[in-house]
Amino acid sequence: LADNNTVKITELDAANTGYTSQDKIEIELANIQKIYWNLLLANKELELAKEVLESAAQLNETNKRNFDMGILEAPELYATEANLKEKQQELVLAQARFKKALSALRYRLNQGIDVLIVPKDEFNLKQKQAGFEEMVRIALAKRRDYKKAKNIIKQKNLYVALKKSSLWPQIDLTASFTRNGLDSRFADSVSEITSQEYPEYTVGVVFSFPLENSAARAEYSQKQLEQAKALIGLKKTECLILVQIHDAFVELGSRRDSVGLLEQAKELQ
Repeated sequence: LADNNTVKITELDAANTGYTSQDKIEIELANIQKIYWNLLLANKELELAKEVLESAAQLNETNKRNFDMGILEAPELYATEANLKEKQQELVLAQARFKKALSALRYRLNQGIDVLIVPKDEFNLKQKQAGFEEMVRIALAKRRDYKKAKNIIKQKNLYVALKKSSLWPQIDLTASFTRNGLDSRFADSVSEITSQEYPEYTVGVVFSFPLENSAARAEYSQKQLEQAKALIGLKKTECLILVQIHDAFVELGSRRDSVGLLEQAKELQ
């Protein structure tokens, strides 16, 4: 019973270690995705900065011709030239942000400085959205921290079973076999040991039980306390998941509304 429970505890430890490794991998992948989308944003800003600079340059050239023809005042020409300088500066900053985002992604992907990564995706608003109850159900089925908490409960139950068994009396089956050498002289007596003569068999049962058994009782009580703490930890994890899903659900709705308004503003601009 003890060995079987020990094996089960070790298997649960291995499973929890696997969950921890998966969490680390998932976090790394998520960070790379965020860096990629930052690169996509920097690339869009760079394209927009180039377009705006081109428009500002065309406007400045037109105003120069109008100024030469005397149909444009000098302050208006200076304003367009100043605007052109501002757009040139914005392009320089946009190029720097793109290079910085590109370097960050190269680093994460372990790529050389000569590798150019040009994102091909578009910023599209995905309309598919699950309900709150469905999100909670998926989270409880998929969240590895919740699975780890449940495994810890199983471990504590096995530990309690182990310590409970230590409260029982210990019964050991013992057996021994002895060969005797019987002779008046010692040398002959030693040689007689290897013969089949004078064997002695002993079989017995040893029953042992520590008085008061206070150590085992204390360990059993300690494991019961750890079991109760693990149950509280599981409930705390459940509450944390509910709060996180609720907050994410609310934030997702707010961000969708915000993006929708920005889409309308973009079209108007």
